[in-house]
Amino acid sequence: MFKDCSFIVPYSAILNIVNEDTILSTYLGKITYNKAINSPLRTDNKPSFSFYYYQGKLRFRDFGTGQSGNLIEFLKLYFNLNYTQVIEKLYNTFIKGNSLKELQIKKNIKNTTLPKLNLSKE
Repeated sequence: MFKDCSFIVPYSAILNIVNEDTILSTYLGKITYNKAINSPLRTDNKPSFSFYYYQGKLRFRDFGTGQSGNLIEFLKLYFNLNYTQVIEKLYNTFIKGNSLKELQIKKNIKNTTLPKLNLSKE
C-alpha cells in the first residue's frame, strides 16, 4: 500500500484538494442527486438507489439492499476494497504525479493533529 508514498493520507486532506462530486463523477460519470437511479453496485432493473447530500456530506442509499453510507463506504463496495485501499486509489487518481497537489497534501497533513508522519521521499 502507498508504495510511492511514505505516509497515509487522511481522507480530509484529499477533500481539501478535490471535492466529493469530482471524485464520484470521475468513477461513475454524470451523477443525478436526490433521484432514484439504477444501482451501480448490483444488477438493478428498477431504480432503487440514490446519491444525496446530508449535512454537507455526500451519502448513498440502496433501497434494494438497505445499504447506505458516505462516499468512502460507497467506493469500498463499488471497487471491493478496504478503507486504506480506497484512500490509496484516491491518492493515485487525484494527487500522485502532481507536485503542487502533493505539496498541498503534505501541508494539510502537517496542519492536522495526527501522530508524527514521515513525509520524506525514500
